[in-house]
Amino acid sequence: MKWIALIGLTLCLATVAVAQSQQVQHTNQQLLQWNSLPPLPDAIGVAGPVVGVHNDALIVGGGANFPTAEGQSIWDASKVWHDDVYVLIRDAAAEGGYRWLEGYK
Repeated sequence: MKWIALIGLTLCLATVAVAQSQQVQHTNQQLLQWNSLPPLPDAIGVAGPVVGVHNDALIVGGGANFPTAEGQSIWDASKVWHDDVYVLIRDAAAEGGYRWLEGYK
């Protein structure tokens, strides 16, 4: 029984080694391009919003956070749920080429 487990472990390690060597071969190709977007208009951000894309606009709605006063511990703050919706659109005139639309619920 020990031999079966040892053979199984050896096969798993061999599979991982082959997978890693295949990944190394792809490191010379750019698989993903990453750019930062402007920060959300809510100064401290939100956790758990609904996010989607429609007609080339990023839509962020709802979420929650723990607003705190200067020097207040996050552990003493009450959780606040939000119903604000923000829409990020491309705008060549804006700094960075994007701008947030606000004021939606």
